[in-house]
Amino acid sequence: MTMIKMMRMTQRKVERTTIIWKALWIVLLLSMQLCNTDSSTFPRPQAGCNLRNYRMNASTEHCWSNITVPACWGFCQSSEVGTANPPFTIARHKVCGFRTYQNVTFTLLNCHRGYAAEKVVVPSALSCSCTECDTTTTHCEG
Repeated sequence: MTMIKMMRMTQRKVERTTIIWKALWIVLLLSMQLCNTDSSTFPRPQAGCNLRNYRMNASTEHCWSNITVPACWGFCQSSEVGTANPPFTIARHKVCGFRTYQNVTFTLLNCHRGYAAEKVVVPSALSCSCTECDTTTTHCEG
């Protein structure tokens, strides 16, 4: 093999390596650009409370069925601020819950042998809002 052929082969290898490195730099720069994108391109989740269908298993002692009801889903703004006086914090923890609802009757068709279908009444959300949890109507988990 002549010296000129060896130099040409080396030059082609260098050119290919250069192209590969340039491609890698472009990929790296593009990925960095995606990571630094402002929130208008990739919006961050905002606090919100909205209706969403919820599928659940409703049951009585003898019957059961899967039912779907409109429910409230989402998250709400909360805050807690320290103070100099007891109880030493002022907290506002709102929950996503029913603003308005109606009771809906469902018939449970899957029953143990010898039992007739039974009916259950389930609250069904009509609208939702962020409110303080009302322990008289809601199981408020703490």
